[in-house]
Amino acid sequence: MNFIIGVDEVGRGPLAGPVTVCVVSCEETLYKKLKRNRNLPSSGLDSKKLSPMLRQQYAGFLSSLVARMPLATFSINHVSNKVIDSKGIIFAINKAIEKGIKKLKLIRKTV
Repeated sequence: MNFIIGVDEVGRGPLAGPVTVCVVSCEETLYKKLKRNRNLPSSGLDSKKLSPMLRQQYAGFLSSLVARMPLATFSINHVSNKVIDSKGIIFAINKAIEKGIKKLKLIRKTV
């Protein structure tokens, strides 16, 4: 199976607070269906430009979709401001991405 994995982070800009990274994986055919789904924002739309209400709406839609789709999973990971202060923002983002990928439940097909 071919999986698409997407990563997005928030929290790079603030002076204090954690960085949060979401890692999403889904089977390639599901990804193609999602790109055409009218219940989601158009491709390439920056989530920071959405209103908080719309972000919550899309998050709820995606959560319910993932619950019904065994070939889709996501992981939300936070790294504290203390780690950012001691190791740097790039280290913190990479750490959150690493944690997220490890949490993904990718289905492995054995031959």
